[in-house]
Amino acid sequence: MVSARLALKANTEKFYMQEKLEANLSWNDIRSALRGSYPNRQRADAPAYSLENDLKYIRRAGSRSLTLTSYLKYLARSQSLEVLRDTGLQRQEISDRGFYMNHNAAFGTQAGRFAFAFKGGVAALFRTLDTDLSGTGLSLPTANDLSTGYAGAYLQPGITYRAPRLRLTLDLPAGYRRYRLHDRIARTQSPAGLFTWKPRLAAKWSPSGRLSLSASGTIGRDAADERTGTGTGAILQDYRSIVCGVGEYLQALQRSLSAGITYKNPISGFFANLLVLCSWNDRPLLPTQQFDGDYIVYGSERRTNRVRTWYFSGDASQNIDALNGQAGVSVSYNRSDMEMLQEQVPTPYQTSTLTVAPRFNFRFAAWINTEYRLAYRYTTLAIRRRSPDARHHFDQRLTVNVIPAKQWIIQLTGEHYYSQLSARQGKHLLLADASLRWKANAKWEITAAVTNLLGRNEYAYTLFDGVSSGSYRFAIRPRNVLLGASRRF
Repeated sequence: MVSARLALKANTEKFYMQEKLEANLSWNDIRSALRGSYPNRQRADAPAYSLENDLKYIRRAGSRSLTLTSYLKYLARSQSLEVLRDTGLQRQEISDRGFYMNHNAAFGTQAGRFAFAFKGGVAALFRTLDTDLSGTGLSLPTANDLSTGYAGAYLQPGITYRAPRLRLTLDLPAGYRRYRLHDRIARTQSPAGLFTWKPRLAAKWSPSGRLSLSASGTIGRDAADERTGTGTGAILQDYRSIVCGVGEYLQALQRSLSAGITYKNPISGFFANLLVLCSWNDRPLLPTQQFDGDYIVYGSERRTNRVRTWYFSGDASQNIDALNGQAGVSVSYNRSDMEMLQEQVPTPYQTSTLTVAPRFNFRFAAWINTEYRLAYRYTTLAIRRRSPDARHHFDQRLTVNVIPAKQWIIQLTGEHYYSQLSARQGKHLLLADASLRWKANAKWEITAAVTNLLGRNEYAYTLFDGVSSGSYRFAIRPRNVLLGASRRF
């Protein structure tokens, strides 16, 4: 990957301006071989090019401020894929180009305890997609040749009331987008005009300087569903997964409620927070999954369905002055109830993830400090009338920094990963790195590092995708010795 970035910044008493211009060039040359029920060899070339410009200007005058923002981005991606199987050779060519722009102005002012914010702008997206898939024997269309995009305007007014212990905020965003989809293969055009609206009401009450309570609620229709306005031709995602889009634009109705509590005591060094969020989204498309020969085809059917999600997160930390450090733990739980069509049969299912992540960092002496982090995840997939499928996974990392002299820093790192592959099988992986850094003077720094000290060569893990699960194994870069030098100007 090659990237270039140019940034200009000006900050005065009256205005602030920042201009960023960035260009990126990346390419992926992938070769892989898979064994099992569907053995195959894959070869893919996937270069990508992007150019983006981000301009921000802020003008201040007392209690008033004016902000102007302009963002432009051009992205071009292509893919050439070959999959060699016992049944033959499959080829796929993809060319995907897009240009996005968003220009807006925001004005803010205050009157007593009220703060008013007004933001408005225009946004547009223009995209072309050409795909061609051959050698699969699918009964579906296997090509796309389309132009798609939208242009629209939006307005985001808001008002905030501030009292010594209470803050109320009301946001009333609204907008209009004109969508267009031109399918040159089907010789059809699908225009659509959609209004967006999503008001939000939030409250925060601070009975003391240490404790604060908050709550918020939203309801509305945002931009078109991400699965709409795409080509209906088949696109190969991996060696046996096919994705098909929907050639029209549809919106989802979104609702959410949240509540939180925050406590902080800087004197004792104790900090804690808790957040609970629930959402109900009525989506216009029901995900589908069916077999077509050896392939699994993922698509959508126009049918309203509700997705319910509960999310909980909490974090607590305590400073430990005797050890010159801090210890803490983060906990989160996410559960979603969804539905999909499997071979035209409605299939409700539920996914959940519990994460527990303790951590600590201590400085036992002036010449040594230690940091430890652990993340444990318990993931379940429950399909109606089937036994739940559960997986355990955790990773932990220990870092020790030793400073024998002012100019020398020794860092030792150990990592341990565990992935459950099945009910009776799991995979452990232990990695270790070491590095030495020498600060020769105020300008020069010399580094030496050895990665993968134990010479491990494989890592495996399991992922859930809808109502399917898959296990994967990847090769790890072998032991390496790296030398480096840097100079400050």
